[in-house]
Amino acid sequence: MSNRIYDQAMHNKLLITNELAEVTRCQPFESIIVTLGLYPIEQISINDQGFIINRNQEIIPIVHQHDRHPELIQLCDNYIGK
Repeated sequence: MSNRIYDQAMHNKLLITNELAEVTRCQPFESIIVTLGLYPIEQISINDQGFIINRNQEIIPIVHQHDRHPELIQLCDNYIGK
């Protein structure tokens, strides 16, 4: 038996069935969070300071699955305040 916890399915169910009291839907590259796993590297914009930015050229402070792109792993230091 796996020791991993599979919470994505539970979160999806709560979201789809409207069982969460308040929900803010964050669209990729239009909000404060982005999940990069399924986006080709060509669609990911990085500013001169090495931060991933949204369509308005603003820094996206919450970046999920950056490790799916080897080119972006080094940018992690920018987010953790090296």
